[in-house]
Amino acid sequence: MDFNKIEQKRRELNLTQGQLATKAGIHVNSYNKIIKLQSTTVGTLEAITKALGLRMSIWWEDLSGKLIENKDPMVNELIQDLLDDKKKLKAQVDELESRLKAYEGKKEKVT
Repeated sequence: MDFNKIEQKRRELNLTQGQLATKAGIHVNSYNKIIKLQSTTVGTLEAITKALGLRMSIWWEDLSGKLIENKDPMVNELIQDLLDDKKKLKAQVDELESRLKAYEGKKEKVT
């Protein structure tokens, strides 16, 4: 993945590094470290991507919008499907956590 694309998109949107970092919910020093080291977690990359108003698949495309190594549109679709699955799983985890909190609240009332 080319992290220089993040900076390119940020400049296109006329955002400072601090503004983008704030929108992504990270500290500007963390943002600078990501760009310098060319590495981050998927979650942080997703937050930055959302802050830029983009889809995650953009990072696997070259600047002309074509997939870098595999120009097969099925690859792009697969990436999006995986991201959608991640969202569904997160929603399920959130629901289970909510139920657990409700259960623990009921349990405290009984004791």
